Amino acid sequence: MNPNRIVVYKALNRLFGGFGADVVVATEQAVHDCVDIIKLSLGRNSPPATTRTTFLNPFDVVLLSAVKSGVFVAQAAGNGGPFAKTMVLYSLWIASVAAAVDDRRYKNHLTLGNGKI
Repeated sequence: MNPNRIVVYKALNRLFGGFGADVVVATEQAVHDCVDIIKLSLGRNSPPATTRTTFLNPFDVVLLSAVKSGVFVAQAAGNGGPFAKTMVLYSLWIASVAAAVDDRRYKNHLTLGNGKI
């Protein structure tokens, strides 16, 4: 059995972002390195200018190639919330992930097997 490990590929820069081609190359390298999972914490801030989605951009194609190679791909559903139309991930072969916060408190408790709440 192979040891578990985390592999990090830096494709973007904190100061100016980066280029889609750099993300494509990093994704291809991850597939070449036989990773099991790719988690992309990036996404568009707004939907495409046209309402027609073709999945023919290089980014969607490289992620499809990764999935066809047996890699599980999870990507941020969008980065522009909390506003309308900010979930902008359309690729059917990718698991969309998102986070949410709320200010509600629930008075339910979970009792663990050791009796702790």
